[in-house]
Amino acid sequence: MLVFGLTLSLSGCSFIYEIKAVWIEGQLAFIPTETDFWGNPDPDCFHSIDVSIRNGAPAIPAEGDNVRLVEVGYFWKQSFASLPCANPFPVIYGAAITGEELNGVTQFNVAAKPLGRGVVYEVRTGSETIGYGSDSFMIEDDGALRNMD
Repeated sequence: MLVFGLTLSLSGCSFIYEIKAVWIEGQLAFIPTETDFWGNPDPDCFHSIDVSIRNGAPAIPAEGDNVRLVEVGYFWKQSFASLPCANPFPVIYGAAITGEELNGVTQFNVAAKPLGRGVVYEVRTGSETIGYGSDSFMIEDDGALRNMD
């Protein structure tokens, strides 16, 4: 009985994973740092992503953006229902992601904005139903990427 109860309590736990910023064919992309047995990203998909500035000036809202989210520092945000997990890693910054609307709502999205050099940004992803990834990164003055966390 104790094993059954422990199994039930552990099955509801979320998992946290690290992601990192990389250049892929000259485009900023994000991938999990962990891989499965075959070398594929683990987790292999996501349903939401956002990039925000850690310190500094916010971006300028574009038409269709949630203005309040831009004012508080979001440079890109897309969220969909957690199932199905339809977007594979790696994800290119600003790429359109797909999924079912989250409770029929899309007003919480922000189109990708240009990123500055020498500025620290935070990226967060949601995977499957209970997985969360994060990282902080900076594009150096020479264009090199530095992952901070």
